[in-house]
Amino acid sequence: MKRLVRYKKYLVITLCLCMILSLVGCKKKEEEGYKDSSTTKVMVVGDYDVYLDEVIMYSMQVFFLQGADSQSWSEGVEKNNRETVISLVRENKILYDVAVNNDVTLNEADLEYVQTTIDGFKSKFSQDILDKYGITDETIQRVFEEQAIITKFENDTRNDMAQTMYSDFTEVYADYNFYSMYYMLFPTVQVGDDGNPVLNDDGTYAYVSESEKEEIYANASAAVEDIRAGKSYEEVATTYGVTDYSSSRISYAGANNDEELDAQIGALNAGECTEVFEDTLGYVVVVMVSPNDEEIKDDYVTTLVNSSLSDEFEALKKMWLGTIAINETEDMEGTVWDDFDFKGLLIDLEEAGIV
Repeated sequence: MKRLVRYKKYLVITLCLCMILSLVGCKKKEEEGYKDSSTTKVMVVGDYDVYLDEVIMYSMQVFFLQGADSQSWSEGVEKNNRETVISLVRENKILYDVAVNNDVTLNEADLEYVQTTIDGFKSKFSQDILDKYGITDETIQRVFEEQAIITKFENDTRNDMAQTMYSDFTEVYADYNFYSMYYMLFPTVQVGDDGNPVLNDDGTYAYVSESEKEEIYANASAAVEDIRAGKSYEEVATTYGVTDYSSSRISYAGANNDEELDAQIGALNAGECTEVFEDTLGYVVVVMVSPNDEEIKDDYVTTLVNSSLSDEFEALKKMWLGTIAINETEDMEGTVWDDFDFKGLLIDLEEAGIV
């Protein structure tokens, strides 16, 4: 009986030792599982082989910049984040390829900026994290240099496009008379408590009576006399209670689609005003504030450039991204990326206080 007890005791000890060794083995595997990430290919993008260390580094950046929470993690969230990372890597590889083929290189100032970026990255992501996932200084340097080349290429392209657009728009509007004016409105529409025009049931404006319109016209005519007598348009607008309905505006001759009104406004000098004319909302007096203003013209041209540049650049970028064919399935290396513990990376970053 004692021998049997002793035997059971040895069996329990042996099983415990096996479990401990097994756990140690698992722990060792967990700690060393990504040491070879720099030689584990995840995908190809054209002629570029992309390895796990680089993809993990992009994942770190996505988690850090976009935020994530392992507690609310789900299959859908993981799928979206995995796709985001792969799309970002693909896009950057293609843009890098286009930039290199356009002879973009980094100068000394660019490399100093890269080093500053690297220092910032390494101040956020501890060496323990980087070592665990096999991310070497060489990989960090290469990835940030590639990203810097892309940024430089895109910025230089935008600047060139902007300069060309600016020259073109400046030529188009060279002979235009741009000005700032004060649009003084004496409303003949009924105005609600909220300051907006009152509408009829059919959606049309509700106007005041004819007798009231005559009084409003008289006020507008008196305002013209006051301005021509030397009073400021701000003072006049206050006197007749139309400040809330009036506004400063920027325009150019020909923009009103009314030749008579354009001619009247275009002939004004600073401080002068038009006769009273009728608009949809009431009687109007326009006061010229700054005629033939080159600064206003330049601001207008710059606004046109900014509004056009984004769309044109995005169209050009779309063309660049089409220079390398992508096969979302065949370009991937087996199940390497699918097998990577994406959530585990997030948890490590959370425990390190990074995200």
